Amino acid sequence: MVSSSKASLKRKSSDIMDSSAQDSDTGSNPPIAPPLHKKVKTLTPLERDAQFLDQPKYTGKTDEEILQIQMTKWTGGGTGGVYDHYEVPYIEKAPEGHIVYKYKCKFTNYIATRARYDTSTSNLSNHKQKCARTRDAAQTQITTFAQGGYYDKGEFRYEAALWISNSNRPFLAIEDKNLNNMFRILNPLTSHFYGSRLEIRY
Repeated sequence: MVSSSKASLKRKSSDIMDSSAQDSDTGSNPPIAPPLHKKVKTLTPLERDAQFLDQPKYTGKTDEEILQIQMTKWTGGGTGGVYDHYEVPYIEKAPEGHIVYKYKCKFTNYIATRARYDTSTSNLSNHKQKCARTRDAAQTQITTFAQGGYYDKGEFRYEAALWISNSNRPFLAIEDKNLNNMFRILNPLTSHFYGSRLEIRY
Protein backbone atom coordinates (compact mmCIF):
# COMPACT_ATOMS: atom_id res chain seq x y z
CA MET A 1 0.00 0.00 0.00
CA VAL A 2 2.77 2.43 0.98
CA SER A 3 4.88 1.66 -2.06
CA SER A 4 1.79 2.01 -4.28
CA SER A 5 1.06 5.50 -2.86
CA LYS A 6 4.68 6.59 -3.39
CA ALA A 7 4.58 5.43 -6.97
CA SER A 8 1.35 7.37 -7.55
CA LEU A 9 2.86 10.56 -6.12
CA LYS A 10 5.93 10.21 -8.35
CA ARG A 11 3.71 9.82 -11.44
CA LYS A 12 1.72 12.97 -10.54
CA SER A 13 4.89 14.97 -9.93
CA SER A 14 6.34 13.79 -13.25
CA ASP A 15 3.12 14.72 -15.09
CA ILE A 16 3.21 18.25 -13.61
CA MET A 17 6.85 18.76 -14.65
CA ASP A 18 6.13 17.47 -18.17
CA SER A 19 3.16 19.81 -18.47
CA SER A 20 5.26 22.78 -17.31
CA ALA A 21 7.99 21.92 -19.80
CA GLN A 22 5.48 21.69 -22.63
CA ASP A 23 4.06 25.12 -21.76
CA SER A 24 7.55 26.57 -21.81
CA ASP A 25 8.47 24.93 -25.13
CA THR A 26 5.28 25.88 -26.92
CA GLY A 27 5.50 29.47 -25.73
CA SER A 28 2.07 29.44 -24.11
CA ASN A 29 3.16 32.18 -21.62
CA PRO A 30 1.85 35.61 -22.68
CA PRO A 31 4.54 37.97 -24.07
CA ILE A 32 5.69 40.86 -21.90
CA ALA A 33 4.50 44.18 -23.31
CA PRO A 34 7.21 46.82 -23.88
CA PRO A 35 7.07 49.87 -21.58
CA LEU A 36 5.05 52.77 -22.85
CA HIS A 37 6.89 56.04 -23.49
CA LYS A 38 5.05 59.25 -22.90
CA LYS A 39 5.30 61.74 -25.72
CA VAL A 40 6.56 65.10 -24.48
CA LYS A 41 4.86 67.97 -26.26
CA THR A 42 7.26 70.45 -27.83
CA LEU A 43 6.11 74.00 -27.25
CA THR A 44 6.09 76.47 -30.11
CA PRO A 45 8.04 79.74 -29.73
CA LEU A 46 4.75 81.58 -29.20
CA GLU A 47 3.72 79.14 -26.46
CA ARG A 48 7.11 79.46 -24.77
CA ASP A 49 6.76 83.25 -24.89
CA ALA A 50 3.32 83.02 -23.27
CA GLN A 51 4.77 80.73 -20.60
CA PHE A 52 7.52 83.28 -20.02
CA LEU A 53 4.96 86.08 -19.56
CA ASP A 54 3.10 84.05 -16.92
CA GLN A 55 5.77 84.99 -14.39
CA PRO A 56 4.32 87.40 -11.78
CA LYS A 57 7.13 89.94 -12.22
CA TYR A 58 6.07 90.50 -15.83
CA THR A 59 2.36 90.78 -15.22
CA GLY A 60 0.95 93.99 -16.67
CA LYS A 61 4.37 95.11 -17.99
CA THR A 62 5.03 96.43 -21.48
CA ASP A 63 7.65 94.82 -23.72
CA GLU A 64 10.02 97.73 -23.00
CA GLU A 65 9.56 97.38 -19.22
CA ILE A 66 10.17 93.63 -19.43
CA LEU A 67 13.42 94.29 -21.31
CA GLN A 68 14.53 96.75 -18.62
CA ILE A 69 13.86 94.15 -15.91
CA GLN A 70 15.89 91.56 -17.77
CA MET A 71 18.77 93.97 -18.41
CA THR A 72 19.25 94.54 -14.68
CA LYS A 73 20.28 90.88 -14.43
CA TRP A 74 22.66 91.01 -17.37
CA THR A 75 25.30 93.09 -15.59
CA GLY A 76 27.55 90.45 -14.08
CA GLY A 77 25.74 87.35 -12.91
CA GLY A 78 28.35 85.03 -14.42
CA THR A 79 27.80 86.23 -18.00
CA GLY A 80 31.43 87.33 -18.29
CA GLY A 81 30.46 90.79 -19.54
CA VAL A 82 29.20 89.33 -22.81
CA TYR A 83 26.40 91.93 -23.03
CA ASP A 84 28.92 94.79 -22.81
CA HIS A 85 30.07 93.82 -26.30
CA TYR A 86 26.69 94.80 -27.75
CA GLU A 87 24.53 97.89 -27.94
CA VAL A 88 21.27 97.99 -26.01
CA PRO A 89 19.03 95.43 -27.74
CA TYR A 90 15.96 96.54 -29.62
CA ILE A 91 12.65 94.72 -29.69
CA GLU A 92 11.08 93.01 -32.70
CA LYS A 93 8.19 90.65 -33.25
CA ALA A 94 9.16 87.44 -35.00
CA PRO A 95 7.02 86.04 -37.85
CA GLU A 96 5.77 83.36 -35.44
CA GLY A 97 4.37 86.10 -33.18
CA HIS A 98 6.79 85.97 -30.24
CA ILE A 99 9.12 88.76 -29.15
CA VAL A 100 12.83 88.63 -29.96
CA TYR A 101 15.74 90.89 -29.04
CA LYS A 102 18.28 92.14 -31.57
CA TYR A 103 21.83 92.62 -30.29
CA LYS A 104 24.12 94.72 -32.50
CA CYS A 105 27.87 94.37 -32.06
CA LYS A 106 29.58 97.64 -31.06
CA PHE A 107 32.50 96.97 -33.41
CA THR A 108 30.96 95.33 -36.50
CA ASN A 109 27.64 95.14 -38.32
CA TYR A 110 26.88 91.73 -36.80
CA ILE A 111 23.41 91.41 -35.24
CA ALA A 112 22.47 88.49 -33.01
CA THR A 113 18.83 87.50 -32.59
CA ARG A 114 17.49 85.83 -29.46
CA ALA A 115 14.00 85.17 -28.14
CA ARG A 116 13.34 87.08 -24.95
CA TYR A 117 12.50 83.87 -23.08
CA ASP A 118 15.90 82.41 -24.00
CA THR A 119 18.63 82.87 -21.38
CA SER A 120 21.43 81.20 -23.32
CA THR A 121 24.38 83.44 -24.24
CA SER A 122 26.25 80.97 -26.46
CA ASN A 123 25.65 82.83 -29.76
CA LEU A 124 26.51 86.17 -28.15
CA SER A 125 29.64 84.78 -26.52
CA ASN A 126 30.83 83.01 -29.68
CA HIS A 127 30.69 86.21 -31.71
CA LYS A 128 32.36 88.22 -28.96
CA GLN A 129 35.34 85.85 -28.96
CA LYS A 130 35.57 85.79 -32.77
CA CYS A 131 35.27 89.57 -32.94
CA ALA A 132 37.98 90.04 -30.30
CA ARG A 133 40.40 87.80 -32.24
CA THR A 134 39.74 89.73 -35.46
CA ARG A 135 40.23 93.10 -33.78
CA ASP A 136 43.43 91.92 -32.06
CA ALA A 137 44.85 90.78 -35.42
CA ALA A 138 43.91 94.09 -37.04
CA GLN A 139 45.45 96.04 -34.17
CA THR A 140 48.66 94.04 -34.48
CA GLN A 141 48.86 94.90 -38.20
CA ILE A 142 48.29 98.60 -37.48
CA THR A 143 50.93 98.63 -34.76
CA THR A 144 53.41 96.82 -36.98
CA PHE A 145 52.81 99.25 -39.84
CA ALA A 146 53.11 102.28 -37.52
CA GLN A 147 56.47 100.99 -36.29
CA GLY A 148 57.82 100.56 -39.82
CA GLY A 149 56.53 97.08 -40.46
CA TYR A 150 58.51 93.86 -40.33
CA TYR A 151 62.00 94.34 -41.74
CA ASP A 152 65.16 92.31 -41.37
CA LYS A 153 68.24 93.59 -43.22
CA GLY A 154 69.97 90.22 -43.53
CA GLU A 155 66.85 88.43 -44.72
CA PHE A 156 66.15 91.18 -47.25
CA ARG A 157 69.69 90.96 -48.69
CA TYR A 158 69.45 87.17 -48.84
CA GLU A 159 66.15 87.23 -50.75
CA ALA A 160 67.49 89.93 -53.11
CA ALA A 161 70.55 87.81 -53.91
CA LEU A 162 68.33 84.78 -54.61
CA TRP A 163 66.07 86.86 -56.85
CA ILE A 164 69.06 88.06 -58.90
CA SER A 165 70.73 84.67 -59.22
CA ASN A 166 67.62 82.53 -59.79
CA SER A 167 66.18 84.93 -62.35
CA ASN A 168 69.52 85.50 -64.14
CA ARG A 169 69.21 89.26 -63.63
CA PRO A 170 72.11 91.70 -63.56
CA PHE A 171 73.11 93.07 -60.17
CA LEU A 172 72.28 96.57 -61.40
CA ALA A 173 68.60 95.57 -61.65
CA ILE A 174 68.24 95.91 -57.91
CA GLU A 175 69.39 99.53 -58.07
CA ASP A 176 66.45 100.58 -60.24
CA LYS A 177 65.06 103.87 -58.88
CA ASN A 178 61.40 102.94 -59.16
CA LEU A 179 62.04 99.56 -57.57
CA ASN A 180 63.74 101.24 -54.62
CA ASN A 181 60.80 103.62 -54.30
CA MET A 182 58.56 100.59 -54.02
CA PHE A 183 60.80 99.22 -51.28
CA ARG A 184 60.46 102.47 -49.33
CA ILE A 185 56.67 102.35 -49.67
CA LEU A 186 56.69 98.92 -48.08
CA ASN A 187 59.17 99.97 -45.41
CA PRO A 188 60.54 103.49 -45.04
CA LEU A 189 63.66 102.15 -43.29
CA THR A 190 65.15 101.19 -46.66
CA SER A 191 66.97 104.10 -48.31
CA HIS A 192 68.64 102.52 -51.31
CA PHE A 193 69.71 99.07 -52.40
CA TYR A 194 73.12 98.63 -54.06
CA GLY A 195 73.43 95.49 -56.13
CA SER A 196 77.21 95.60 -56.22
CA ARG A 197 77.43 95.32 -52.43
CA LEU A 198 74.02 93.70 -51.72
CA GLU A 199 73.41 95.84 -48.68
CA ILE A 200 71.01 98.46 -47.44
CA ARG A 201 72.27 101.93 -46.55
CA TYR A 202 70.50 103.85 -43.78
